[in-house]
Amino acid sequence: MTSTSSRRRWKYDVFLSFRGPDTRKGITSELYDRLERRGIKTFMDDPDLHVGDSISPELLAAIEESRFAIVMLSPTYASSSWCLDELVKTIQCMKETGLRVMPVFYNVEPCDVRHQRGSFALKRKPRHQADVEVREHEEAYGKTEDKLKAWRAALKEVADLSGWDSNKFRTDRELVEAIVGTIENKVVYKSSSVDKGLVGMDFRVDDLLHNYIYQELDEVRIIGIHGMRGVGKTTFARAFYDDFCQDFEHRCFLPNVRERFKGGGVVSLQKKLLSSILMDKIEYIEDEYAGAAMIQRSLCKTKVLAVIDDVDQLAQLEKLAGSRDWFGPGSRIIITTADNHLLEAHGVDATYNATGLFLKGFLSIYPNFIVNVPTYPSNFF
Repeated sequence: MTSTSSRRRWKYDVFLSFRGPDTRKGITSELYDRLERRGIKTFMDDPDLHVGDSISPELLAAIEESRFAIVMLSPTYASSSWCLDELVKTIQCMKETGLRVMPVFYNVEPCDVRHQRGSFALKRKPRHQADVEVREHEEAYGKTEDKLKAWRAALKEVADLSGWDSNKFRTDRELVEAIVGTIENKVVYKSSSVDKGLVGMDFRVDDLLHNYIYQELDEVRIIGIHGMRGVGKTTFARAFYDDFCQDFEHRCFLPNVRERFKGGGVVSLQKKLLSSILMDKIEYIEDEYAGAAMIQRSLCKTKVLAVIDDVDQLAQLEKLAGSRDWFGPGSRIIITTADNHLLEAHGVDATYNATGLFLKGFLSIYPNFIVNVPTYPSNFF
């Protein structure tokens, strides 16, 4: 897969997907205004103005050029073929370009969206008005069974994502504040390591995200970052972690494993890993074997992001991230090391070769050094 997105190439911070009659004059407009006032560039389409049966190229481009998508799943959302086609494209971009999708279950039950019940039941035999409308879409626009399958799959996938349930908020204003706060935190969040900078940092982080991290989203993936010492693996891993960690409630960046292992052994590292992910200080672990069992028992159902930095012994990995079943579905474990054989022995899913990553300060000392920064054809962007 080729990466087609970069933090520097986003045209919009947020794409709003919604059903006009349900929310346009209410919560969606308020959300749009609040995001714009915070300096968060937001695309808000007007579904009431749609003509014909195909999404416009401008709308497709807006989805592709957005960093986040907020999908407002309201009572009549599934009665609109436009909304459903838009959702299919949004989920496609989530998988292919790294678009981060967050649903809002607005006056609907998440389980109804997931299992397509009630107004989200897409059936050919009408039982209620929403189903009649879906059948009418088929008759008017020639919708096929493949189209219905795509709609159903997209609804199930968006329902499985983390988002907001309006029933858990007292007012729409509280819900809007929660959404804006989360988005602002993600958009404004800056990595100090990015400020220090690696040559080609933007490309590298995007490449890691799209071609290594955004694969098999429901599976546990262990990714290795390999390269010689001094190449900038830790700075790169920190830049990735800072950019991506807001998507994980449970996360840990475990730095300098090689040195810390010498100083306090693996038990201190296990305590740090568990304390950070569980957000509760772990005071006592009997020994490294008890620590490994505790990690597996405590995290096997938890989606986590963990960076295990500068590993130089297989024993360290065996006691910190022994196997995929130690972590819950969707977890991402990133390992940085100078020893590629160690990654092979641990059976990682993929290895990112960090050759060519150099700190900008390195180039000020060696200005004639040739760095392997990727080039693109003129029509790439």
